[in-house]
Amino acid sequence: MVLREAQRKEGLHSAFVVILWSKDRVLGGLVVGSAAPREFSPADINLLIAVGSQISNAIDRSVLYEETRQAYENLRRTQEQLLHSEKMAAVGQLISGVAHELNNPLTAILGYSQLLLIERQMPPLAWSIRQALQQAQRTHRIVQNLLSFARQHKPERVAVQLNQILEDTWRCATTTSA
Repeated sequence: MVLREAQRKEGLHSAFVVILWSKDRVLGGLVVGSAAPREFSPADINLLIAVGSQISNAIDRSVLYEETRQAYENLRRTQEQLLHSEKMAAVGQLISGVAHELNNPLTAILGYSQLLLIERQMPPLAWSIRQALQQAQRTHRIVQNLLSFARQHKPERVAVQLNQILEDTWRCATTTSA
């Protein structure tokens, strides 16, 4: 019915249709028409079937090429993600190692500073000792944050004490600027 409508619309008196197949599915159709009435010879039909077969093969190769290109693109993207993950894991391990190495001398500095403040045997140095202790505590928090980053916890929602966070931030900011 559609072919007859197209034949009438185009003013064709004769037409021949070759169905383009690929494995078990129809890809389309090749229609050859003539404005003058004519009979298609067996040689014409064989030629049209051969051309239709070549067109079907070209379409198959084109689809296969596109699928291969898409698979390659997906593989490339996955490799980039894997490489990024490996880099992040290496950075995490590096941070973890550095943090642990910093923690050892930092623990000693914190301990000795606290002992000096408790003994109060050197009042003229008390301010300097407090400053050293505060900076060591600040460094300790930074190291703990690095360790937390290196552990790569999945994001999660937790309740926080917003006032405490703001006070800590303010204290850290005023200590740094002093």
